[in-house]
Amino acid sequence: MALKEKVTFYNELELNRYVHNLIKKGEYIIQKYIESRTKENQPFDIRVHLVKDGKGKWSFAKIYPRIGFNYGTITITRKGGYVGNITGFLQRNFPDVETNILINRIKDLSIKLIVQFERLYEENLSEAGLDFAIDNKDASPYLIEINVNKPGIIYYEFEVARNLIQYSKYLALQNKKSGY
Repeated sequence: MALKEKVTFYNELELNRYVHNLIKKGEYIIQKYIESRTKENQPFDIRVHLVKDGKGKWSFAKIYPRIGFNYGTITITRKGGYVGNITGFLQRNFPDVETNILINRIKDLSIKLIVQFERLYEENLSEAGLDFAIDNKDASPYLIEINVNKPGIIYYEFEVARNLIQYSKYLALQNKKSGY
C-alpha cells in the first residue's frame, strides 16, 4: 500500500485554528524541523547499530547512511532506497565538516543515549539501532528514534553475530559466577 501525501494550505488564522483543535484532542510531541538531505535532495538518516560485546559493553556493529528517494521518507532497500559507506557519504554531502569528528560525535552521542535509554528498563538490552538525522545547516546529529533487540541486519550479519556470540558467552559466565 503506497502512502499518498496530502498537501493542505492554510492562512495564519486557519493554521492557528487547526493547531488549537489538535491540542484540544490530545497530547503531541513537537520537534524542530531538521533538513537532512543529500546533495541530490534525497532524504537520509544515519543508522548506528550497537550490540553488546564479550565484556557486556556496547560496541558498534555498523554505522551507515540510509538514503531514500521520495521527498520525505527513508525508503527500505527492497522498495528502492539504498545504503552507503558512512565516510564517503559524509565527505561528499558535508565537505566543509571534518568527517572523523562528525563520526566520533555520532558515536559518542550513540553510547550516551543507549546507556541512558537502557537505564529506563529492567530488561537487559543486547542490540539497538539508533537513527540520526544530520542537519544540513550545521551538521549536527539529532536522534530520530531507537529500535531495540533485532533492529535489522541485512548487509552485515557477521559483524552482529560475532559480537552477540561474545556477549552470550559473557552472560553465561556471569550466570555461572552467580550460581545459576
